[in-house]
Amino acid sequence: MAVISLSGTSCTFTPTANPQYGSGYARNKIIMQPQGYAGSDFYSYTHGERNGRSFTWNMMPATDVDRLRTFLNSVNGSGTFVLVDYDASTYSARVANFGAVQYQNIDGSYYEITLKIEVIS
Repeated sequence: MAVISLSGTSCTFTPTANPQYGSGYARNKIIMQPQGYAGSDFYSYTHGERNGRSFTWNMMPATDVDRLRTFLNSVNGSGTFVLVDYDASTYSARVANFGAVQYQNIDGSYYEITLKIEVIS
């Protein structure tokens, strides 16, 4: 089993350890459904779905957190990058929760992180 890797044009992030397989790693579907109002009418449109990944590290070292933040800033939120998954498959992807990546400090030197990835192709 390979360690996951995120590679942008100017920066790469490879964590010290993979998220825990099972509760820390999930393949999911992201439903594309924009919604809006026109006057008092509510509109909801279905635009298909995309594959996604959800990674949760329960104890990510602070050095990995710093490198992850550097990587996220380098891809600038909506930028695409290459995701290398557990089975060494590569995908074009982008961060699905860029503005809401959760960093929970555990004891000063470890963090709990949840990162959601949208697989484009």
